[in-house]
Amino acid sequence: MAMSCYRSCASQRRVTSPWAAWNARTVGSPGGGIVALADQYARRHLGFINPAIYQIGRGAQYHRAFHDVTKGNNTVKSGSVTVKGFNATRGWDPVTGWGSPDAQVFIPLLVRYVAR
Repeated sequence: MAMSCYRSCASQRRVTSPWAAWNARTVGSPGGGIVALADQYARRHLGFINPAIYQIGRGAQYHRAFHDVTKGNNTVKSGSVTVKGFNATRGWDPVTGWGSPDAQVFIPLLVRYVAR
């Protein structure tokens, strides 16, 4: 769920480089939408949620709360240049994080694990 922007996120410009092209708004929207739904579910602003995400990721409900991506990598080839990336593995990895959340399971768990 960690998102980043190249150049200015506020500009919402399509970014083109030798390595990637994406729309910064598209990258951040799903995670932000889930957090907004969690805030509504909790009827309060949840604030800093990272410790709760790791608690879910390391807990017994992990495989219900996340769809773990275990195959693939983020190696990039452009012409004769190859930039070696990371491989997806079980659990947290630098390619997919914890995986994609199942909002129906993830949101109530997030609300439960966030400290008041």
